[in-house]
Amino acid sequence: MRESELNHRTPGRDGRTCRGVFRHVLPAILALTLLLGGCGKEEEVRGPEKVSLRLNEAQMLLIASSERKRTEELYTDRIWQVEVGDGGRTYEEAFGDRMKEFFIELEAMDCLAEAQGLKIQGEERKRLDDAAAAFYETSVAGTDLADRLSRDDTAALFRDYALALAERNAMMSDRRAEVSESEAKVIRVQQIITDDPAAAEKALERAQSGADFYALAQTYSRNRSIQVRLTRGELPQEAEDAVFRLNDGELSGIVQTGGLYYIFKCIDAYDEKETALRRQTMQEERLRTVVSEAFEDWCDGHSVEIDSQIFGNVLETAKTGSYQGEDFFAAVKAAAQ
Repeated sequence: MRESELNHRTPGRDGRTCRGVFRHVLPAILALTLLLGGCGKEEEVRGPEKVSLRLNEAQMLLIASSERKRTEELYTDRIWQVEVGDGGRTYEEAFGDRMKEFFIELEAMDCLAEAQGLKIQGEERKRLDDAAAAFYETSVAGTDLADRLSRDDTAALFRDYALALAERNAMMSDRRAEVSESEAKVIRVQQIITDDPAAAEKALERAQSGADFYALAQTYSRNRSIQVRLTRGELPQEAEDAVFRLNDGELSGIVQTGGLYYIFKCIDAYDEKETALRRQTMQEERLRTVVSEAFEDWCDGHSVEIDSQIFGNVLETAKTGSYQGEDFFAAVKAAAQ
């Protein structure tokens, strides 16, 4: 798990605003949601609209138990007493906070999805209900959890989480999260960087005459990094413009900027694998930003309510229980694909 990067506010004993809880730490991190209309000044004047959590105690217990099992499989049961951050807080305490954040987010995500008109229906619903039935038989039936959790509750929980995933997929179409091939492009070059214009001229002349560029860089470059992987934004603009115009094997001229002289030889003008990885990373980061902003807007007008006593019971029961079933999140994701 990761510590949440944002703080949260707690308006009362049982209520809690959801501003700032977007980046929770469970494997179910949901970078979801489109902007929800109707959260304007009138909403702000009236104060947050209270939203009751739709999950019941048994459904929360299943999620908490599944995540607790996954955590112990990753880190062993000794993780719970490890101190995290400052103040001597244990992993156990942090887990409780993160679970509450997840439940708040799941409720908010489903509300946002419904506001956008997204529904789980038809073949998708049948597939999820079948998966929920199979999950119940293998992970719930015959256990203590079966006394609390019904088959219908399990199916509803599958659909709730799948709806959040559907909203995430819808969010992927937001143009602000798009990254072009050009933006993400990764190239590999050899470089000579010097503050001596005469040395730069000599190096370029020899390179153009066929001398080994790498050997020239060892002689003339003040920078020990000779063969480098470059992306946009790493060089001064003049140097970037020159180097990203090169094709495989081409030499640049001398680029003078910031008191330095640059010469490049292109080794690979398009590293396809690295570009694809970088594009994915950039899109995920942009998506998180877009969604975080949308989520904050929604949270300005809404406060998700969780009963403190019920939530405490969920954490204590999950802690003392011995859930050995499947990973809930993995099961829903597999069925929702």
